[in-house]
Amino acid sequence: MTICALSHRHHVTRFAANTACRFDHDVWDVEIVAWRPEQTVGWLFDLGRGSRDAGEPLRLRVAHQMFANALVCPACGGRREFSLRLLGRLSQAEQTCAACRQRMRAPANDLIEWLSEADLPAPLREARLQRLGFRRGDVVAVAGAARTTHFQIGA
Repeated sequence: MTICALSHRHHVTRFAANTACRFDHDVWDVEIVAWRPEQTVGWLFDLGRGSRDAGEPLRLRVAHQMFANALVCPACGGRREFSLRLLGRLSQAEQTCAACRQRMRAPANDLIEWLSEADLPAPLREARLQRLGFRRGDVVAVAGAARTTHFQIGA
């Protein structure tokens, strides 16, 4: 309801849900977990597993981040491949083309939003979170077939 004191009128409005909206409007129940340097990607999957079936396939993502495997220079076509990293956490030097000094970009086929536990090689499962670019304060979603659990790394 909006009241206009100048004209002594009021207006009643209503907000209806947009059935075509693609946003899920979920409210996250975020659990804060302690941060220790030795924690690994596998530890996050184990946290998310909780009381779930041990055989249930899980996947994880970091809120507002994408994982990348490579960068490509749009100017000269140079390519830099690396082990899986959070794209938004690469340093400016890591994103600069060695050949022409232009800013490199991650091609769509080298971007990953969700890491699948089943597809993750053992060395990456045992990789420390810091090496992949995780930081204190990151919110990590671990999803299974029926539910998604959210964790914030560090207090």
